[in-house]
Amino acid sequence: MSRPFQVDLSGVIELLSRHIYSSPRVYLRELIQNGVDAINAATTHDALAAPLESPRITITPARDGTPFTFRDNGIGLTADEAAELLATVGKSSKRDPELGFRRDDYLGQFGIGLLSCFMVSDNITILSRSRRVSADGQAPAAIEWVGRIDGTFTVTELDANHSDVVPYGTTVSLTARHDGDDLLTDALVAELATTFAEFLPIELELNLATGARLIGREAPFLPPHRDTPVALSYGREVIGQEPLAAIPLDALGTGTSGVGYILPFAPPPGAAASARVYLSRMLLAERMPDVLPAWASFVHAVISTDHLTPTASREQLIANEALTDTQEAIGRAITYWVQEQALHSPETLAELVNVHHVALRQMAAHYDDLGKAIIPLLPVETSAGTMSIGEYLDTTTTVRYASTVDEFRQVSSIVSPERPVINAGYSFIEDLLLRLPTHHTDVTVEKVEVTQELNNLSPVPFDDATRAKDLEKRATEALGNKYVTVITRTYEPANLPALYVADPQVIQWIERDATRDVVQGPWAEILAQTQEVYDSLGTKATAQLCLNWSNRAVRSLAAVTDPIIFTRSVRLLFAQAKLSGHHPLTVADRTMLTEALDDLITLSIGLSDTDFPEI
Repeated sequence: MSRPFQVDLSGVIELLSRHIYSSPRVYLRELIQNGVDAINAATTHDALAAPLESPRITITPARDGTPFTFRDNGIGLTADEAAELLATVGKSSKRDPELGFRRDDYLGQFGIGLLSCFMVSDNITILSRSRRVSADGQAPAAIEWVGRIDGTFTVTELDANHSDVVPYGTTVSLTARHDGDDLLTDALVAELATTFAEFLPIELELNLATGARLIGREAPFLPPHRDTPVALSYGREVIGQEPLAAIPLDALGTGTSGVGYILPFAPPPGAAASARVYLSRMLLAERMPDVLPAWASFVHAVISTDHLTPTASREQLIANEALTDTQEAIGRAITYWVQEQALHSPETLAELVNVHHVALRQMAAHYDDLGKAIIPLLPVETSAGTMSIGEYLDTTTTVRYASTVDEFRQVSSIVSPERPVINAGYSFIEDLLLRLPTHHTDVTVEKVEVTQELNNLSPVPFDDATRAKDLEKRATEALGNKYVTVITRTYEPANLPALYVADPQVIQWIERDATRDVVQGPWAEILAQTQEVYDSLGTKATAQLCLNWSNRAVRSLAAVTDPIIFTRSVRLLFAQAKLSGHHPLTVADRTMLTEALDDLITLSIGLSDTDFPEI
């Protein structure tokens, strides 16, 4: 036997009014949206007893013991409608076909917006008079609906005398609860009304203590104003600085229009693209994700849409095909603008690249046609200094790059200045470099390997080969590190005594092994097992400390016979090489460095252990 759910209505109200919305401040947005819906209904409904001539919303904040009131002169409610529509969660006159409404025509689609008022008041009182003609041809009576936080409500039809003095439309009255009184006062009501409804095409009046004030102005981000200086002025208002440019944005299929403002500063790393979104000119959210393409973090858009669907809280948009189409249309508009700058305004494009080259890398990766114009302008780090890819191509047709930041740091110290290497360790650079041959047929691209570059270094002169070989053997033993071998080469600059060189796989393995030395329990056992597997492959996982035979200190070290001085000197060179290559020191490395410094200081000033007093 099927049984109905037992619902605690007061609990439902508590859940909806306190958890579906992000802040109690949205109560005024919900009231304004309901008022707009009622006015739209009155202007589109046929055969009304009292047609609407001058749409208007009037708001009076709470003061001096009087309640907050919100009044619209829209279509109003009958007793039956109030009892059914306001008491049934999820049902709304805005989507009831019998009342002549279409679900996608109005903002208030969910019938729960009024419940947001319970965040600021324990009781909601509605006084309403319908403009419709009843079934018997008579004008329906005005009604009073009272809802309470405990989940109960009453509906009362007023008698003829009282009905006649009630104005057409709906008035909502709220008495502030103890923790929400500031939300109903002049200052905050004026702020919220301006934030949510300043661009509504309906006259909205605030009755403040200082006098009446009208809210409303033309939307500067919509036609015909978005192509005028007014749009740029509004951009300064939105982002706090003069935008680099304003791009018209349109997605005709979803009735979406607006402006994309190019930020005059680079957004923080990882910042997501977002937009200020209005639904039929009513603010939904100031920073809404997923409206702009992910790569468009350098654009802050302000748009108004008629047909994108909001969630129940009306603070997000439902991810559906319409939203995807809108995002793609906005992406095309931004891309077209960038292409136009490449063709007709290279100065603007250069300024754009200078500020937003990180975001433009991602953009060029998504649009190959755009890449031909943008890639040469993008700055990159090279072993010869920072330069644009175009400037790099002016010096060579062979593009050499290191695929990770770590490899670049190792390679940049030893490559020839005539054959610079690009650091492709940052997002999208490697992908863009590999596309260069499709844009420039004479260009080749090659990935640089650390070990390959090391092998390209000049060997030690033949007359010094024996001494160098002996130095390699003794230095490897002095380090006592199974993952490091010492080699000698001749390279520039001569004042660089040593390089720590390892390919990424070896570095990863060494770091894993160092972790095994400090962790305990199951993780140590797991790392030990991976070590056994690695050793069983027969692969010699070693990094290399490459000593520079051109360096005077290195050549002198080959003649040192004192084992303590030799060992500590080699270990200092090892630590210095790791630090200069931005490699982290392990616990063992730090211990070795401390001991080496202690011994060398002691030896250099000629002291022994007996020279230090007991501490």
